Amino acid sequence: MSEKAMFTIVIPCYNQSAFLGDCLESLRAQTYPFWTAFVVDDGSTDGQAIGSIISKFGDPRCTLLQHSSNKGLAASRNTGFSTSVTPYVVPVDSDDMIAPNYLEYAAGIFGKDDHVDCVFADFKLFGAREEIWKYSLLDDSEFARVQWIPGAGVAMRRTLWEAVGGYCEAPELRYGNEDWDFWLGAAQVGFRAAHVPEPLYYYRQHAESLMRCLAYHDYKTREFIYRRHSAWFEKNGASDDFRAAGYLNSASDSLRRGERFRAFALSVKALLLSPGEATLKAVLRPAFPEILRAPLAAVFGRYHNGART
Repeated sequence: MSEKAMFTIVIPCYNQSAFLGDCLESLRAQTYPFWTAFVVDDGSTDGQAIGSIISKFGDPRCTLLQHSSNKGLAASRNTGFSTSVTPYVVPVDSDDMIAPNYLEYAAGIFGKDDHVDCVFADFKLFGAREEIWKYSLLDDSEFARVQWIPGAGVAMRRTLWEAVGGYCEAPELRYGNEDWDFWLGAAQVGFRAAHVPEPLYYYRQHAESLMRCLAYHDYKTREFIYRRHSAWFEKNGASDDFRAAGYLNSASDSLRRGERFRAFALSVKALLLSPGEATLKAVLRPAFPEILRAPLAAVFGRYHNGART
């Protein structure tokens, strides 16, 4: 590790050695050279390939860490972060890349403002889908509605990760949303973020991504997150809406998979948590033909409004 290193790039890798070389080359291309990197082999079946790629990369700033078994993304990031000794850490997924000037941008922001705890940029999607994802700085209370800071590619002070207690490694979050859980923890300890309105993180899109799996199990992860941060959700009056959105996401994905009964049951749960026309339509969608949905929604709306008065 370079004695001058200011950033540690933590790269969890599980059976994605095919993309790791591109990720590492994006580090070599950085205009800010004061970094070190840990590739965390999370019990991959292609572990030998990962080690070979790092050896061929031939940069002493890059080190391999290994898990004896698959522990998940959160645990892999925690392994890298806890091993780091630099003031700043950056999680980067092994199939993604960062723009050549990303670390330089982040270093400049941290250097100018001691109160900034993390820096994040917009995303440039590539692969199966190409577009730009734009982010914005929002109030901490908005975490009840949307995860407005991404997971991968956020440069943060190591002290923020320590204050939050690291990423939650619970099995309930193996489907995803571990980042959302982390930023909710950050909101509770207090933090300040800076946003770079340029696409400096390159996010690879696969034909079938983890996001599909997350949608199917979204309600489970949200229920778990709610239990961990229930006081915060109650304080912000967002408990039911947060949980209902998870049930609706899982219902929609279930319907896409042809699981109509599961979609209906999950939609009903969402309706009980957050009654309203939009939620009702989600219930009716898997249960009734399209021609009946609008009349039934209208009848329910009249009944619901009357009951409230």
